[in-house]
Amino acid sequence: MKTGFIKASYMAMTVTISALTLASCDYKDIEGGEILPGSEALDIDFDFSRVDSIPRSYTVMFYSLDEEGNALEGEVTRRDVVGRKTTVRVPPGDYAITAWNNDTHHVTVPGLNDRDSLYATTLTLDTRARNDPKTVIDSIFSGQRLYDYPDYMVHANVEEFTVNRNPAEQQTLTLQPDSMVITVNCHIGGVRGLAWCSRVKGAMSNVSGKRYIASHDRRENPVAVMFESSYDKDNDTLDGTFFIFGLSERIEPEATDRLVLFFWLPKTCFFYPIDISGQLERYRGKEVSHIDIIIEDLGIDLKDYLGGQGMFNLNVEDWHDIDIDIRM
Repeated sequence: MKTGFIKASYMAMTVTISALTLASCDYKDIEGGEILPGSEALDIDFDFSRVDSIPRSYTVMFYSLDEEGNALEGEVTRRDVVGRKTTVRVPPGDYAITAWNNDTHHVTVPGLNDRDSLYATTLTLDTRARNDPKTVIDSIFSGQRLYDYPDYMVHANVEEFTVNRNPAEQQTLTLQPDSMVITVNCHIGGVRGLAWCSRVKGAMSNVSGKRYIASHDRRENPVAVMFESSYDKDNDTLDGTFFIFGLSERIEPEATDRLVLFFWLPKTCFFYPIDISGQLERYRGKEVSHIDIIIEDLGIDLKDYLGGQGMFNLNVEDWHDIDIDIRM
């Protein structure tokens, strides 16, 4: 395992989290979204046998199909539901159906009108360094944007389903969701001097920044994601568990997979990059549900870096939110 410091002179850095403000939704239900006379009652039953956790609420999108099974542009019916079993009313017709859980905090889902381009992504963390034309984060992650990690997400897809007009008995739509995320467990030992810390965070590069909901395997957009880490100053250990949409293919085959630790020390923040390419190699290109990153002995003492190399100043008073309208 290779480790190394990125040397940086003292620089003031402001961290701005892009708070996303949802604009008006671009989708529309058939006939303006109203439940039409003649709409049929449809039971929706979720089967959660293939997921680790059961979400609370969901969005179910009904994309109208023509007689040949092609999507009818703009004819979309949305229903937001709660619970394992529920009943909705939907106009009769043929549909392709996509569902996902909406009880999330970090995730946005743009492009609701087009099933093929429907994807989930997370909030962008905009980290800027004053007095330096290149941001600290850009220099660490070779230009990859820094994102928040996603919430736990599941999705279910039915390629064709017919809601009958005046059925003899009420129909049931059974949805069996799969997980959209991979759980990453990170354990690092041999980090002495944690008593000096007020906070520890981590960031991991070369992960997918978006996941297409109507596809079981389509992921794009290599980014770095930041996560919270707990620490045990008595045992010199760090632990973090977070979700990612998947591992991205490296833009350059020889590029480094990095895990960067950020330690909030008195008046400064110390960052320590670690090469984890060897640990991720056994996971890349495979369908996995969990990734374990384990470093038994990092072998550093934070006391040695109070005011030393690899640090930058954080002016918390300068932190502010940027409101960006995201068209959905």
